[in-house]
Amino acid sequence: MLVAIISPYAQLTSIGVRSIGAYLKAHGHRTRLIFLPDVISTRDKGSDYAQPYPEGVDEQLVDLCTDADLVAFSLSTNYFFKVAELSRTVRERLSVPVVWGGVHPTISPEECLEYADYVCVGEGEDSILELADRLEKGENPKDVGNMLNLVDGKVVRNPLKPLIIDLDSLPQLDYSLQDHHVLLGDRIVPLDESLMRTFWTACSYFDQPDEVIYETMWTRGCPYHCSFCINGYLLGLYGEERFFRRRSVDHLMTELTSIRERFPWFNNIVFTDDCFTANPVEQLQHFAQRYREEIGVPFFCLFTDTYMVDERIEPLKKAGMQIVEVGLQSADDRTNRLYRRPHFSPERILRRARRFTELTEGEVPIIYDIILDNPYDDVDALLKTLWLAERLPPPKKLHLFSFTFYPGIELHRKALADGTIEDPRVHYTKDNHHREARYVNFLFTLLNKGVPRWMLKILAFKPWVRLMESPPFRFLFGLLKPLYWRMLRADRIRWAEQNFAGMLDEGSPRRTESSADVESKADTPA
Repeated sequence: MLVAIISPYAQLTSIGVRSIGAYLKAHGHRTRLIFLPDVISTRDKGSDYAQPYPEGVDEQLVDLCTDADLVAFSLSTNYFFKVAELSRTVRERLSVPVVWGGVHPTISPEECLEYADYVCVGEGEDSILELADRLEKGENPKDVGNMLNLVDGKVVRNPLKPLIIDLDSLPQLDYSLQDHHVLLGDRIVPLDESLMRTFWTACSYFDQPDEVIYETMWTRGCPYHCSFCINGYLLGLYGEERFFRRRSVDHLMTELTSIRERFPWFNNIVFTDDCFTANPVEQLQHFAQRYREEIGVPFFCLFTDTYMVDERIEPLKKAGMQIVEVGLQSADDRTNRLYRRPHFSPERILRRARRFTELTEGEVPIIYDIILDNPYDDVDALLKTLWLAERLPPPKKLHLFSFTFYPGIELHRKALADGTIEDPRVHYTKDNHHREARYVNFLFTLLNKGVPRWMLKILAFKPWVRLMESPPFRFLFGLLKPLYWRMLRADRIRWAEQNFAGMLDEGSPRRTESSADVESKADTPA
């Protein structure tokens, strides 16, 4: 059986797609992986979410799926409208079953069922395999675990399959490049090693001109349930027991060494685990020793201040840890209660950040995630966060996010209930880096640029900030939004121009149908 698996994401990592592809192949099925990063939208608009794909991409996708026995789409919320357009075309043109999976189908499955025959909720390897097996054998697939489908016109949601606890039982991710394809401008072409390297080079974490990164994950799940994050929903879906799982060090190192042999030119690794350092200390130390001896290239990982302690920091630094990311989010107690982060302490993160800088001899920068534009925040809360961020020791950088009401998160439900938002799809195509044009956000930008403390103290004088955040001035700042967002998009536009110059067809026409056209054809979920 041939299963075509389609990834709309900007990067080619697509860990879930590659894992399911490898799982299907290991059980005797054939797969075709199709990656559809919309580089033209990124180049033209700085974002690939709201713009339709270039004209003709859907027709090329149909051609690639003509001989498929099952077509699978992976998607997060931001890509809902783009995938809906493609999926509708596939279903109209081909008599092949279509299944959706990923984050958005998990949190909003009924909405997705309008564009698919099956919707996979939660972890997908076993469910997609069982679906493919049954279709191949001509058996009824309507009761496959994790799946949502229509039976006699009624939506049927089947029980969840258990989580895969033994992650070592999964095959290594599919990087074979066999029957892999990628969207390059307005053309879907075979994905070869040269293009793979171009996309991996285009990912920027280490600020080095010759960096070529490989992304992977050691773990699945997260030990926290923050109200702004999808993990809170997944914990409620599965329960906390065994939700946070990890592979053995042997399994992880087998992956990294095989990739190193397959693509010897990559020189950095990015671990995108939600909380890499939540692994037991002895496991981290074992990993650090093996990694230093067998891989030996710089790596990036995510910390939380809870695990920012000597016995975790020191071995990772020796192993090659070159940059880390830490969730600060807010320094305000009320906001942290809203975020379900009772463990967070401003004084503790300040103390541990100083100790981290001491242990790493100032050689490992920390990127601090901060959430702005939260409608439940006030000026006092934002200024507390600003001054905590200012006190944190260098080297540092602030990763400034605009609060986004993704469906499924706890705060999305709260905002709908209390009237903060009325449209449940309000942020489907929002880029969470596109911050509001307002004075307090300007202060965070200045801090990120290294403005002197004396100047920041003048500009952040609380009565002045209150005035600048009053409705008349918020309105005036709002008039600057197009210019402000253009500035925020500049880095992504440069990314597309620098890495894909000469590869893209400058005259690529774009479909006239907008995301709103897709939205008008779907019922808004209650």
